[in-house]
Amino acid sequence: KQWYQRRVAITAGISEEKKKPKMKTKTVQNPLEVTSSKKGFTSKELQAAWERENAMISTDKLIKDRLMAKNTVEEYVYDMRDKLYSQLEKFISESAKEVYLSELSKTENWLYDEGENCQKQVYIDKLAELKKVGDRIMTRYNESEGRQGALNNLGSCLVHVRKVLDLIANKDEKYDHLSEEDVKTLIEKDAEFQQVFNDFCNKAASQKLHEDVQITVAGIN
Repeated sequence: KQWYQRRVAITAGISEEKKKPKMKTKTVQNPLEVTSSKKGFTSKELQAAWERENAMISTDKLIKDRLMAKNTVEEYVYDMRDKLYSQLEKFISESAKEVYLSELSKTENWLYDEGENCQKQVYIDKLAELKKVGDRIMTRYNESEGRQGALNNLGSCLVHVRKVLDLIANKDEKYDHLSEEDVKTLIEKDAEFQQVFNDFCNKAASQKLHEDVQITVAGIN
């Protein structure tokens, strides 16, 4: 009997569940409006900003160029002063060396005093003034380094020509195609260049290292 009563109760509960109406849901979408309180730049404001940026770029470049020009002068002073006590020492007289060293020191002091914040062109002019003397010293050094090699090359060429002339004089068949006029011209040119070579050698021998050169490597070549 108890079992029967429980079965009836369960069946009744299921029937009641079936009788309950199902809940329906409805989705409503509302548009979301987003607004910004910040306005865009006007064309006038953009132009002003662009001009300010360009002005800053130009100012930065001027400062950079000015500092580079100043550093170039400073480096030249240090470099030349060191070289005057080493590789360039023989290529300037003692009196001229003292004067130039004094000028280099004055320039160094100027860089940290009146020349601390000059315009780029001022540094360019200062460097050019120092190089009027410095470049002449460097030219003497460079010419001295290359002079002997150039003379040796010219001397070797003249030796080769003399050997050819000796072969021609001994009737070497390799030169049978040369006419008498060709041989005469070759002999004259050999004598001419031999004289030039001797002149170069004499000037090179008398050349004082601290004086401006009498002959150049370009002239020998």
